[in-house]
Parts: sequence; C-alpha cells; structure tokens
Amino acid sequence: MALTNRKTKLVRAHLARARKVHHDAQSYGGSTGGRKSLGGGAGIAALNRRTSAQAAEKEIFKDDLDTYGARKSFFEGRYGALGT
Repeated sequence: MALTNRKTKLVRAHLARARKVHHDAQSYGGSTGGRKSLGGGAGIAALNRRTSAQAAEKEIFKDDLDTYGARKSFFEGRYGALGT
C-alpha cells in the first residue's frame, strides 16, 4: 500500500509541475523570450538535473513493469483481476 501511495504522490507531483510550467510559459517573456533566454549553459544544467531526477523516479515503477508489463498493468488497473 505504501508503494501505491508513493506512486500516486509522484504522479500528482508531475502533473502539478506540468501545470505550473505551462502556466509560467503562457505568462512569460512574450515572443522575444525575455532576458532569461540569454543565460549561458543554464539550459544544459537544467536538462542534466531533470534527467537524473527522472532516472531516480523511474525506479519506483520498475518492479511493476518488469513483472507484469505495461499493458497488463494498465488492464488490471482499469478492469481489475477478472479471475482468469
């Protein structure tokens, strides 16, 4: 049960982050990109941080996907165990 709670929390955090990024992108800088786009190397550092964070978060879901596969896990999540 604790693992399910961690997964739910992680998915909600990702969705909240996506909504925030979308909101910030809509209200930032106009068509020129503003001054933040002039930072040298800041984009690469952000990509590296994001990649390492994604690798760590991916480990939470690894056991389920190794055991069941994504399609079976999706089916069971939607329809439950049908007893077959």
